[in-house]
Amino acid sequence: MEKMRLAILSDLHIAGEGERPFDVDTRSNFLQALDLAVDDRPDMLIIAGDLCFREGDREVYVWIKTELDRSSLPYRVISGNHDNPALLQEVFHPNKSLKNNEFYYSENIHGHHFIFCDSTTAELCKDQWHWLKEEIEASGDKVFIFIHHPPFRAAVPYMDNHHAFKQMEKMEDFIGNFDKNLFFFCGHYHCEKTIIRDQSITFITPSTFFNLDDRYEDFAILNKTPSFRRLVISADQIETGIFTV
Repeated sequence: MEKMRLAILSDLHIAGEGERPFDVDTRSNFLQALDLAVDDRPDMLIIAGDLCFREGDREVYVWIKTELDRSSLPYRVISGNHDNPALLQEVFHPNKSLKNNEFYYSENIHGHHFIFCDSTTAELCKDQWHWLKEEIEASGDKVFIFIHHPPFRAAVPYMDNHHAFKQMEKMEDFIGNFDKNLFFFCGHYHCEKTIIRDQSITFITPSTFFNLDDRYEDFAILNKTPSFRRLVISADQIETGIFTV
């Protein structure tokens, strides 16, 4: 098993050319975060969903892919609730398969088994749950799961109350079936959080667009600072942290 260094970017929300939602140049923010991540010399980039501002847009996907290709680093992309899984798969990973309009897959990379889920609809279909069970069983003691939505409540009131994963109770029951360490890497909540629950740890990566202030029940922006998550996996240790522009 080789030591592996990854950079995770999430919730890009790239808007149309010249559009500035919340007075943010989403394209510039993403490029700043990408440059910072590339300078960290990762072995791979992971884009953890919500690539588009409102909904899946081919032009936006092609623009993002062009920038990722320019980095000369391998990358993997998953779908978020503002994405179109079929379009995303077609543009970024045409060699992989779409299953019932969901884009989920797994790979063994440098001796690590990575599981990439599709929570576009804020839930997993029956087939994806079955597949996830098989993938976890096929993994070693450490299981690495990349999914856009955090699988558990995260003490971010606005997101927990209005935009949470719909199958949290099912996930709680589900993870109890495995005597393994489950590491979830997510986005969606527009903030940095770590949730430890039984034998699972969930790491939420902040957005390159804007981040929320988790002190309030209502929607409140904390900052508009681009960032990425470094993840380093070795045989005896997992290291992760957030780096900002």
